[in-house]
Amino acid sequence: MNLYSREQESFENFCQNEFLQLFTETSIAVAGASQAIDKIQQASLASLGDAAQISIKNSQFESIKYSFFSGGKRFRPLLSFAGAQYLGLRVDSVYPWAMAIEMIHTYSLIHDDLPCMDNDDFRRGKPTNHKVYGDAIALLAGDSLLTEAFAVLAKHYSKLGSPLGALITQLAHSSGLNGMILGQYFDITLDSGAVAATPSHLNQIHLLKTGALISGALTGPALIKNLPIEQLVPMKDVGLLLGYAFQVKDDILDSAQDKDSKKNLIHHYKTVDKLTEFLKQIHQQIESKIFDLDQKLNSPSGKNQHLLQFLKWNITREK
Repeated sequence: MNLYSREQESFENFCQNEFLQLFTETSIAVAGASQAIDKIQQASLASLGDAAQISIKNSQFESIKYSFFSGGKRFRPLLSFAGAQYLGLRVDSVYPWAMAIEMIHTYSLIHDDLPCMDNDDFRRGKPTNHKVYGDAIALLAGDSLLTEAFAVLAKHYSKLGSPLGALITQLAHSSGLNGMILGQYFDITLDSGAVAATPSHLNQIHLLKTGALISGALTGPALIKNLPIEQLVPMKDVGLLLGYAFQVKDDILDSAQDKDSKKNLIHHYKTVDKLTEFLKQIHQQIESKIFDLDQKLNSPSGKNQHLLQFLKWNITREK
Protein backbone atom coordinates (compact mmCIF):
# COMPACT_ATOMS: atom_id res chain seq x y z
CA MET A 1 0.00 0.00 0.00
CA ASN A 2 1.38 3.40 -0.99
CA LEU A 3 -0.50 5.46 1.56
CA TYR A 4 1.61 8.14 3.18
CA SER A 5 4.98 6.74 2.07
CA ARG A 6 6.74 9.92 3.15
CA GLU A 7 4.93 9.97 6.48
CA GLN A 8 5.71 6.31 7.01
CA GLU A 9 9.41 7.00 6.50
CA SER A 10 9.16 9.94 8.91
CA PHE A 11 7.36 7.67 11.37
CA GLU A 12 10.21 5.13 11.21
CA ASN A 13 12.70 7.93 11.90
CA PHE A 14 10.54 9.11 14.78
CA CYS A 15 10.57 5.61 16.25
CA GLN A 16 14.33 5.28 15.84
CA ASN A 17 14.85 8.58 17.64
CA GLU A 18 12.45 7.63 20.42
CA PHE A 19 14.20 4.33 21.05
CA LEU A 20 17.60 6.01 20.92
CA GLN A 21 16.44 8.54 23.49
CA LEU A 22 15.09 5.73 25.63
CA PHE A 23 18.47 4.01 25.48
CA THR A 24 20.28 7.24 26.34
CA GLU A 25 18.00 8.05 29.26
CA THR A 26 18.35 4.53 30.59
CA SER A 27 22.12 4.60 30.28
CA ILE A 28 22.21 7.92 32.17
CA ALA A 29 20.06 6.38 34.89
CA VAL A 30 22.36 3.35 35.09
CA ALA A 31 25.40 5.61 35.28
CA GLY A 32 23.74 7.74 37.95
CA ALA A 33 22.84 4.69 40.00
CA SER A 34 26.39 3.42 39.67
CA GLN A 35 27.78 6.73 40.88
CA ALA A 36 25.39 6.72 43.84
CA ILE A 37 26.46 3.22 44.79
CA ASP A 38 30.09 4.28 44.39
CA LYS A 39 29.62 7.06 46.89
CA ILE A 40 27.86 4.79 49.37
CA GLN A 41 30.30 1.94 49.08
CA GLN A 42 33.33 4.08 48.37
CA ALA A 43 34.21 1.61 45.67
CA SER A 44 33.94 1.48 41.90
CA LEU A 45 31.87 -0.86 39.77
CA ALA A 46 34.61 -1.18 37.17
CA SER A 47 33.91 -4.87 36.82
CA LEU A 48 30.67 -3.96 35.08
CA GLY A 49 32.47 -1.95 32.40
CA ASP A 50 31.46 1.50 31.25
CA ALA A 51 28.23 2.20 33.13
CA ALA A 52 27.08 4.72 30.55
CA GLN A 53 27.03 1.98 27.91
CA ILE A 54 25.47 -0.84 29.91
CA SER A 55 21.91 -0.29 28.70
CA ILE A 56 22.88 0.29 25.08
CA LYS A 57 25.02 -2.81 24.74
CA ASN A 58 22.81 -5.37 26.42
CA SER A 59 20.83 -7.84 24.38
CA GLN A 60 17.54 -6.76 25.92
CA PHE A 61 17.45 -3.63 23.78
CA GLU A 62 18.74 -5.53 20.77
CA SER A 63 15.84 -7.97 21.11
CA ILE A 64 13.35 -5.08 21.25
CA LYS A 65 14.76 -3.46 18.12
CA TYR A 66 14.97 -6.85 16.39
CA SER A 67 11.21 -7.26 16.48
CA PHE A 68 10.03 -3.65 16.30
CA PHE A 69 12.09 -2.85 13.20
CA SER A 70 11.57 -6.19 11.47
CA GLY A 71 9.27 -4.77 8.81
CA GLY A 72 5.65 -5.74 8.52
CA LYS A 73 2.77 -3.92 6.89
CA ARG A 74 2.56 -1.13 9.51
CA PHE A 75 -1.19 -1.36 8.98
CA ARG A 76 -2.06 0.19 12.35
CA PRO A 77 0.18 3.29 12.05
CA LEU A 78 -1.02 3.82 8.48
CA LEU A 79 -4.60 3.68 9.69
CA SER A 80 -3.79 6.30 12.32
CA PHE A 81 -2.29 8.50 9.59
CA ALA A 82 -5.43 8.05 7.48
CA GLY A 83 -7.54 8.96 10.50
CA ALA A 84 -5.50 12.13 11.01
CA GLN A 85 -5.94 13.10 7.36
CA TYR A 86 -9.67 12.39 7.58
CA LEU A 87 -10.08 14.64 10.63
CA GLY A 88 -7.86 17.44 9.36
CA LEU A 89 -5.02 16.81 11.84
CA ARG A 90 -1.32 17.08 11.07
CA VAL A 91 -0.17 13.54 10.38
CA ASP A 92 2.88 13.92 12.62
CA SER A 93 0.57 14.78 15.53
CA VAL A 94 -0.42 11.11 15.69
CA TYR A 95 3.12 9.67 15.43
CA PRO A 96 3.33 9.05 19.21
CA TRP A 97 -0.08 7.36 19.20
CA ALA A 98 0.83 5.29 16.14
CA MET A 99 4.11 4.30 17.77
CA ALA A 100 2.39 3.27 21.01
CA ILE A 101 -0.11 1.15 19.06
CA GLU A 102 2.70 -0.50 17.06
CA MET A 103 4.68 -1.15 20.26
CA ILE A 104 1.66 -2.95 21.73
CA HIS A 105 1.19 -4.90 18.50
CA THR A 106 4.87 -5.92 18.43
CA TYR A 107 4.82 -7.02 22.06
CA SER A 108 1.77 -9.19 21.32
CA LEU A 109 3.57 -10.86 18.41
CA ILE A 110 6.66 -11.60 20.51
CA HIS A 111 4.53 -13.16 23.23
CA ASP A 112 2.29 -15.02 20.74
CA ASP A 113 5.36 -16.73 19.28
CA LEU A 114 6.63 -18.03 22.65
CA PRO A 115 6.56 -21.79 23.33
CA CYS A 116 3.83 -21.33 25.95
CA MET A 117 1.57 -19.77 23.30
CA ASP A 118 1.82 -20.59 19.57
CA ASN A 119 5.44 -21.83 19.68
CA ASP A 120 6.36 -20.35 16.28
CA ASP A 121 9.88 -20.47 14.85
CA PHE A 122 9.56 -17.74 12.23
CA ARG A 123 7.96 -14.32 11.96
CA ARG A 124 8.10 -12.18 8.82
CA GLY A 125 10.63 -14.54 7.27
CA LYS A 126 13.05 -14.31 10.20
CA PRO A 127 13.58 -16.46 13.30
CA THR A 128 11.22 -15.39 16.05
CA ASN A 129 12.55 -13.31 18.93
CA HIS A 130 12.82 -16.16 21.40
CA LYS A 131 14.69 -18.28 18.84
CA VAL A 132 17.36 -15.58 18.64
CA TYR A 133 17.50 -14.26 22.22
CA GLY A 134 15.88 -16.99 24.31
CA ASP A 135 12.49 -17.23 25.97
CA ALA A 136 13.28 -15.04 28.98
CA ILE A 137 14.70 -12.08 27.05
CA ALA A 138 11.88 -12.30 24.49
CA LEU A 139 9.35 -12.22 27.31
CA LEU A 140 11.05 -9.13 28.76
CA ALA A 141 11.22 -7.49 25.34
CA GLY A 142 7.44 -7.78 25.07
CA ASP A 143 6.99 -6.52 28.63
CA SER A 144 9.24 -3.54 27.87
CA LEU A 145 7.34 -2.59 24.71
CA LEU A 146 4.01 -2.82 26.53
CA THR A 147 5.19 -0.63 29.41
CA GLU A 148 7.04 1.97 27.36
CA ALA A 149 4.07 2.44 25.01
CA PHE A 150 2.30 4.30 27.81
CA ALA A 151 5.43 6.35 28.51
CA VAL A 152 5.45 7.50 24.87
CA LEU A 153 1.90 8.80 25.27
CA ALA A 154 2.68 10.56 28.53
CA LYS A 155 5.80 12.17 27.08
CA HIS A 156 4.20 13.57 23.94
CA TYR A 157 0.61 14.28 24.94
CA SER A 158 1.01 15.56 28.51
CA LYS A 159 0.19 19.13 27.41
CA LEU A 160 -3.15 18.07 25.93
CA GLY A 161 -4.80 17.80 29.32
CA SER A 162 -7.89 15.57 29.34
CA PRO A 163 -7.20 13.87 25.95
CA LEU A 164 -4.08 12.26 27.49
CA GLY A 165 -6.25 10.41 30.00
CA ALA A 166 -8.59 9.37 27.21
CA LEU A 167 -5.67 8.12 25.09
CA ILE A 168 -4.24 6.07 27.94
CA THR A 169 -7.66 4.64 28.73
CA GLN A 170 -8.23 3.77 25.07
CA LEU A 171 -4.84 2.07 24.71
CA ALA A 172 -5.45 0.03 27.85
CA HIS A 173 -8.96 -0.91 26.70
CA SER A 174 -7.85 -1.88 23.17
CA SER A 175 -4.95 -4.00 24.34
CA GLY A 176 -6.04 -5.17 27.77
CA LEU A 177 -8.43 -7.44 29.60
CA ASN A 178 -11.46 -6.40 27.56
CA GLY A 179 -9.67 -6.13 24.22
CA MET A 180 -6.73 -7.89 22.61
CA ILE A 181 -5.85 -10.00 25.65
CA LEU A 182 -9.43 -11.21 25.99
CA GLY A 183 -9.33 -12.22 22.33
CA GLN A 184 -6.10 -14.13 22.96
CA TYR A 185 -7.72 -15.84 25.93
CA PHE A 186 -10.64 -16.97 23.77
CA ASP A 187 -8.10 -18.21 21.22
CA ILE A 188 -6.36 -20.29 23.89
CA THR A 189 -9.65 -21.81 25.01
CA LEU A 190 -10.09 -23.15 21.49
CA ASP A 191 -6.69 -24.82 21.67
CA SER A 192 -7.60 -26.42 24.98
CA GLY A 193 -10.85 -27.80 23.59
CA ALA A 194 -12.80 -26.04 26.34
CA VAL A 195 -15.16 -24.45 23.80
CA ALA A 196 -16.33 -25.30 20.30
CA ALA A 197 -14.94 -23.46 17.26
CA THR A 198 -18.24 -22.02 16.12
CA PRO A 199 -18.36 -19.10 13.65
CA SER A 200 -19.69 -16.82 16.42
CA HIS A 201 -16.77 -17.73 18.69
CA LEU A 202 -14.27 -17.13 15.88
CA ASN A 203 -15.93 -13.79 15.13
CA GLN A 204 -15.53 -12.84 18.76
CA ILE A 205 -11.83 -13.75 18.65
CA HIS A 206 -11.29 -11.75 15.45
CA LEU A 207 -13.10 -8.70 16.79
CA LEU A 208 -11.12 -8.69 20.03
CA LYS A 209 -7.70 -10.14 19.22
CA THR A 210 -7.25 -8.21 15.95
CA GLY A 211 -10.10 -5.73 15.71
CA ALA A 212 -9.74 -4.03 19.09
CA LEU A 213 -6.21 -2.73 18.52
CA ILE A 214 -6.93 -1.72 14.92
CA SER A 215 -10.02 0.12 16.15
CA GLY A 216 -7.76 1.84 18.66
CA ALA A 217 -5.43 2.94 15.87
CA LEU A 218 -8.30 4.86 14.27
CA THR A 219 -9.79 6.05 17.57
CA GLY A 220 -6.57 7.77 18.69
CA PRO A 221 -6.80 10.62 16.14
CA ALA A 222 -10.46 11.11 17.12
CA LEU A 223 -9.45 11.49 20.77
CA ILE A 224 -6.66 13.90 19.87
CA LYS A 225 -9.25 15.87 17.87
CA ASN A 226 -11.48 15.66 20.97
CA LEU A 227 -14.51 14.52 18.98
CA PRO A 228 -17.84 14.39 20.84
CA ILE A 229 -19.19 10.96 21.73
CA GLU A 230 -21.76 10.88 18.90
CA GLN A 231 -18.87 11.14 16.39
CA LEU A 232 -16.33 9.13 18.38
CA VAL A 233 -18.42 5.95 18.63
CA PRO A 234 -18.97 5.49 14.87
CA MET A 235 -15.26 6.19 14.34
CA LYS A 236 -14.49 3.31 16.72
CA ASP A 237 -17.02 1.10 14.91
CA VAL A 238 -15.36 1.73 11.54
CA GLY A 239 -12.00 0.76 13.03
CA LEU A 240 -13.41 -2.38 14.65
CA LEU A 241 -14.93 -3.57 11.39
CA LEU A 242 -11.72 -2.73 9.52
CA GLY A 243 -9.83 -4.90 11.99
CA TYR A 244 -12.31 -7.72 11.57
CA ALA A 245 -12.09 -7.49 7.77
CA PHE A 246 -8.30 -7.51 8.03
CA GLN A 247 -8.38 -10.81 9.94
CA VAL A 248 -10.94 -12.37 7.59
CA LYS A 249 -8.62 -11.56 4.69
CA ASP A 250 -5.78 -13.22 6.60
CA ASP A 251 -7.96 -16.31 6.95
CA ILE A 252 -8.49 -16.30 3.17
CA LEU A 253 -4.75 -15.95 2.52
CA ASP A 254 -4.01 -18.75 5.00
CA SER A 255 -6.87 -20.99 3.88
CA ALA A 256 -4.72 -23.31 1.73
CA GLN A 257 -2.45 -24.27 4.61
CA ASP A 258 -5.16 -24.04 7.30
CA LYS A 259 -7.99 -25.75 5.42
CA ASP A 260 -8.38 -28.37 8.17
CA SER A 261 -8.08 -25.88 11.03
CA LYS A 262 -11.31 -25.06 12.85
CA LYS A 263 -9.72 -21.74 13.85
CA ASN A 264 -9.83 -20.55 10.24
CA LEU A 265 -13.19 -19.31 8.93
CA ILE A 266 -12.61 -21.33 5.74
CA HIS A 267 -13.53 -24.41 7.79
CA HIS A 268 -17.06 -23.01 8.16
CA TYR A 269 -17.49 -21.28 4.80
CA LYS A 270 -16.09 -24.31 2.93
CA THR A 271 -14.76 -22.42 -0.11
CA VAL A 272 -12.57 -19.37 -0.66
CA ASP A 273 -15.23 -17.87 -2.94
CA LYS A 274 -17.86 -17.96 -0.19
CA LEU A 275 -15.48 -16.49 2.38
CA THR A 276 -14.41 -13.79 -0.11
CA GLU A 277 -18.06 -12.91 -0.69
CA PHE A 278 -18.50 -12.62 3.08
CA LEU A 279 -15.51 -10.25 3.20
CA LYS A 280 -17.03 -8.08 0.47
CA GLN A 281 -20.23 -7.82 2.53
CA ILE A 282 -18.20 -6.61 5.51
CA HIS A 283 -16.48 -4.04 3.29
CA GLN A 284 -19.86 -2.77 2.13
CA GLN A 285 -20.85 -2.29 5.77
CA ILE A 286 -17.64 -0.39 6.45
CA GLU A 287 -18.09 1.83 3.40
CA SER A 288 -21.65 2.61 4.48
CA LYS A 289 -20.47 3.48 8.00
CA ILE A 290 -17.75 5.77 6.62
CA PHE A 291 -20.32 7.67 4.54
CA ASP A 292 -22.59 7.94 7.59
CA LEU A 293 -19.63 9.28 9.56
CA ASP A 294 -19.00 11.83 6.81
CA GLN A 295 -22.45 13.24 7.45
CA LYS A 296 -21.99 13.32 11.22
CA LEU A 297 -18.70 15.18 10.79
CA ASN A 298 -19.99 17.34 7.95
CA SER A 299 -16.79 16.18 6.24
CA PRO A 300 -15.83 17.77 2.89
CA SER A 301 -15.88 15.53 -0.18
CA GLY A 302 -12.71 13.51 -0.62
CA LYS A 303 -11.60 13.57 3.03
CA ASN A 304 -12.45 9.87 3.33
CA GLN A 305 -10.30 8.80 0.36
CA HIS A 306 -7.56 7.18 2.42
CA LEU A 307 -9.98 5.31 4.65
CA LEU A 308 -11.72 3.95 1.56
CA GLN A 309 -8.35 2.97 0.08
CA PHE A 310 -7.87 0.58 2.99
CA LEU A 311 -10.92 -1.37 1.80
CA LYS A 312 -9.58 -1.76 -1.72
CA TRP A 313 -6.11 -2.66 -0.42
CA ASN A 314 -7.47 -5.29 1.97
CA ILE A 315 -9.44 -7.02 -0.79
CA THR A 316 -6.48 -7.15 -3.19
CA ARG A 317 -3.51 -7.70 -0.86
CA GLU A 318 -1.57 -10.95 -1.21
CA LYS A 319 0.11 -11.07 2.18
